[in-house]
Amino acid sequence: MDLNWVIKALEGNAGLLRAMLAEATDLAAQPANVPNHAAWITGHLTLVRASLANLLGQPADPVDMRKYGPGSSPTPHAADYPTKTELLAAFNKAHAALVSALKTTKPETLAAQNPIEQLRAAAPTIGDLVVMMTASHDGLHLGQLSVWRRAMGLNRVIG
Repeated sequence: MDLNWVIKALEGNAGLLRAMLAEATDLAAQPANVPNHAAWITGHLTLVRASLANLLGQPADPVDMRKYGPGSSPTPHAADYPTKTELLAAFNKAHAALVSALKTTKPETLAAQNPIEQLRAAAPTIGDLVVMMTASHDGLHLGQLSVWRRAMGLNRVIG
């Protein structure tokens, strides 16, 4: 599996996240009818990157699964989250760890069975999981971030 396109997609997604947060201030603001706010989305994407990096053998700092993992719910309290600077620093570190891991991952690692049983039907191998998380999962949450931005009165980043 050629991972160069996966890395390019991850880099593009990371750049989009950074651009979408650039002028945002209260990342924990919870507009009506917008389920996930910017702080939770950033922490969640950080969690996924750190988890994938660790899965691929590249140590990455752990992220609080209870706060950002599956089944967690954002709170509208800024004190419940790190600052924007801290969130972006953690994201950038996890992102760099994942990109580094992808540059050295062996084909047999990617061909191994996905260890996350509830995602195995959609992504049977670790390689499938990486692609799914890079494409559809990032896209889903970046779309949510776009909706959040509009609800916050911020302009579009693209188009």
